[in-house]
Amino acid sequence: MNDGVLRWRGGTRDFFEGEVRFLCDPVIDSMERYGNCRSKEELARLRCYGARQPESGDADAVYHRPEIAPPAAANLAALTPANLGKGGLLLWHKWEKAHLANHIVAQLLTSLV
Repeated sequence: MNDGVLRWRGGTRDFFEGEVRFLCDPVIDSMERYGNCRSKEELARLRCYGARQPESGDADAVYHRPEIAPPAAANLAALTPANLGKGGLLLWHKWEKAHLANHIVAQLLTSLV
């Protein structure tokens, strides 16, 4: 594992090779992951994503950052753990993708004007 990315080759038949990036959700500091893998027989890669599932005895989720109004923080702290079973929200990752897309579109529009 290097820089939060796990890469492997020569695994089991169904997960022969792949790459998974681990990141910390800044909302409640949960561990989330996304990446891709492929089987030994197929060339097509499959996307995979998920989040650490809370266990009984884990403390309730607490909002960590960034600083926002207390009611919004409470709602995010409730919403995020409720979605861990569905793979997590990966809010930060989605924000980064949207930010990059906006940046590229802005550059393209600037070159056209």
